[in-house]
Amino acid sequence: MIDKLRSRSLVDKVFVSQSSLANESFSKRDINDDVFEGADGSTRDLLKFLNFSEMQVILVILDYAGLSTNVDELKEFI
Repeated sequence: MIDKLRSRSLVDKVFVSQSSLANESFSKRDINDDVFEGADGSTRDLLKFLNFSEMQVILVILDYAGLSTNVDELKEFI
């Protein structure tokens, strides 16, 4: 899947959350350091990247629940 995202969608980075719930706080996600082979990191790595990136970033979320079901946290994130 990661390879397909890179080749078909021409994405620069792929961050994968291995096991987190859509209603879980961003700060509590991906506590373990496991990263899928070929991925650029987990949710925590994505948050670090967004905090320090000076370039425009377009997020694409692939999941049934999406990025979060916690509306307040999603507003804060945006």
